[in-house]
Amino acid sequence: MNAIDQRLDELKDLVAQIEHDRDSLREEIARLKTGHDALKTEVERLTAETERPKAEAERMKAEADRLKTEIDLLRTENAGLSKAIDLCWRADQQAIESWQKKTGKTMPWPDRSDMVQWLIGQLDAKGAPSPQKADAASADAAP
Repeated sequence: MNAIDQRLDELKDLVAQIEHDRDSLREEIARLKTGHDALKTEVERLTAETERPKAEAERMKAEADRLKTEIDLLRTENAGLSKAIDLCWRADQQAIESWQKKTGKTMPWPDRSDMVQWLIGQLDAKGAPSPQKADAASADAAP
């Protein structure tokens, strides 16, 4: 083999090696593109996954704000009801005290219907219109 043929064989081997390297690089690029696409999909999935808790946190914050407002309203309502209950309790205590003094009975809480009937009797004795008389009068006045 002469030097030219030898050089030609070297060049052919070099071309074959370059083509092999080129094909290997193409395969590597294809694998990298596939990996990149998979990573891109995973990033999109993870991004969506992190958005759900953010949205849930916002929804929960709005619900907490709504509940705080409702609690404030209920506290206000409770305060009003407590005042009404306190007024009723004080009125009951005054009625019980009167009932105990007039009847001589010392039980701390008399039967409510007995006490109410007694109070109505007291009104009748004073000539004040009792609830039954007021109801009867309004029924008689109706056309």
